[in-house]
Amino acid sequence: MSPVTFMSLFGRVFQYLRRSPAGYWIKGAVRKTKLLSPLFKLAIQQAMDYQYPRSFNIEPTSHCNLKCVMCPRQRPHKKDGYMKMDLFRKIVDETLGYGPRSIVLYKDGEPLLHPEIIEMVRYIKQVNPAHNILISTNGLLLTEKLSQALIQNRLDQLHFSIGAVIPETYNKIRGGKLQQLEDNIRRLIEIKRVERAKIPYLSAQIINMPETQGEIMQFRNKWTNLGVRVIVQELRHWAGGLEDKIPVAYGSKARHPCHALWFAPSVNWDGLVSMCCFDWDEQGIIGDMNTQTLAEIWQSELLQKYRKLHLAGEYASIPLCANCDHYLDYPDLWFSWQKTGSDSKYRGHRGSVPHKI
Repeated sequence: MSPVTFMSLFGRVFQYLRRSPAGYWIKGAVRKTKLLSPLFKLAIQQAMDYQYPRSFNIEPTSHCNLKCVMCPRQRPHKKDGYMKMDLFRKIVDETLGYGPRSIVLYKDGEPLLHPEIIEMVRYIKQVNPAHNILISTNGLLLTEKLSQALIQNRLDQLHFSIGAVIPETYNKIRGGKLQQLEDNIRRLIEIKRVERAKIPYLSAQIINMPETQGEIMQFRNKWTNLGVRVIVQELRHWAGGLEDKIPVAYGSKARHPCHALWFAPSVNWDGLVSMCCFDWDEQGIIGDMNTQTLAEIWQSELLQKYRKLHLAGEYASIPLCANCDHYLDYPDLWFSWQKTGSDSKYRGHRGSVPHKI
């Protein structure tokens, strides 16, 4: 088997694990079982592609229909807008030469607000049916027509940011009507049942914060019983964007290089490319899709520099990363001897960046 064929096959396995229940189980097991950590690191480093990202976000719009208390999107200096379809097609067309990828149609806004969100899903699958597509939504705009269209156009994953069980709690932290959201999800589940559709896989999130701590178990039971995977997300301060509301506190876990620099850049609605999805105010821009390709940005000297700084533990040298706690959501991808800032015998090799095997 040629290296190209092997990497294509490996890419397909990687995409399957990213979207399947088995993949989520493996990720959780790695966090809990130290014995699996070395095997995970070996496998994940094989999956890294230094030519073109394995996964990336595309932001259909930065507009939103809610004002959640734990979201900084209402604070940014950047302008809100909708991605133009010509730019969207350019981004997706570039994936043709790189095999199956994971594409997340979400960043700071509500993706279902975009009038052509279904066309976006359809076009991605037209370019490559093996692409994995995830939409993260608050679900309030999920009509019956949209539900049917997402199923028919083979959306892989639909993630609901719910965050409460009690309507009063939901209204307090998000400013919406919980019953409307729950009705929308139940209708989607019923449509899937009638059409015998396996996808999209459904997940529901609640954030562990003072207002919701007493509802987490009830939330888990409620949605698990409906066949929806539950995610309990720890409260994050968005790279320091909510420091006045959420104090910076990393806990006891040692900081490690962030996975986003090797796996998950984000294309904002205006075409500017952020190093990660936590760049809510476009302070971590690494390129511009209006004038560059994503491959050029991914291979750029600037991003290579940021990777080296992370491996050296010099997070404060990157303004966006200086006070960020996003790394806590993902396992460490690197062995200690690969981190040039560690106290190992390899410390002298500060300029090296591990390359794809």
